[in-house]
Amino acid sequence: MQLPAATTTEAAASSDPRTAEASPPTRISMFVPGVPNMETGRKLKSALQVIKGEPGFIIDCNIFLYQTSDTSEFHQAFSPFCNVLDTPNAAYLDHYLRVQAHKSDYVLLWAATISPTPSFRLKNLIAQLELNQLGAIGPAINFTCEGISERRESHAEIDAVSDRRWQMMPHLGSPGRLVSAVELQADIFKPSAFECFQGLISKFQAHYGSYIDILFPHACQIKVGIADKYVIKKCRASYVTYDNSVALDEGERLRDAYKAVHPGWNPKFKVFGKLLV
Repeated sequence: MQLPAATTTEAAASSDPRTAEASPPTRISMFVPGVPNMETGRKLKSALQVIKGEPGFIIDCNIFLYQTSDTSEFHQAFSPFCNVLDTPNAAYLDHYLRVQAHKSDYVLLWAATISPTPSFRLKNLIAQLELNQLGAIGPAINFTCEGISERRESHAEIDAVSDRRWQMMPHLGSPGRLVSAVELQADIFKPSAFECFQGLISKFQAHYGSYIDILFPHACQIKVGIADKYVIKKCRASYVTYDNSVALDEGERLRDAYKAVHPGWNPKFKVFGKLLV
């Protein structure tokens, strides 16, 4: 039996080298460094459905649990999306050390209390990261809880940590900013940059995250940026997993140790220019 002749469109497609072989999907190693309770977990599940629903990606996802009494509900809820790992004695940064960055094209950090907005797309963030030759990029953040914007803190840490945190808010009309540091919330890293970050965690024996993200770009000699066009929402008041005073004490020791070796380093947040898009 003779097969029907190919249509013009089919013939063109078969002879076009651009369509002869489809590009392989991009592999992302995604991790969630700590989920304390199922209330937070339900919000996380909605975010994962959006992220894993974006075409063109293979996402290897790991969720780390701590300070939970019964993890069976977590395993049942998240097994279709991610590997669920019980780490009851681990601190925040301990989870970073378990990520195998070299097995992926990119590493995606996703905090448990982050929600994507309609503007958020992995492909857009990765394109902007590559176009600007960054080591890491983070979307701009609206800090809101149940629709109410959080107020800027007025305590002592505002000079370095809180000031940078609030600089993560989206700047209207901006394509993005080349900056001195991005907050660890929903960031995409190149594997080499993430492995350097893991090295800093081990070198300084850091556990809680304070200040290490600020010195990361300088120590690893990479550029980082904030993508103002692609926004996420963050409710920081929804849970507390550790004593902030302990985290700040660790951060100040880390800052002082690094500054002793690099006296010219300044932890204050800086904007160096606009990102290309």
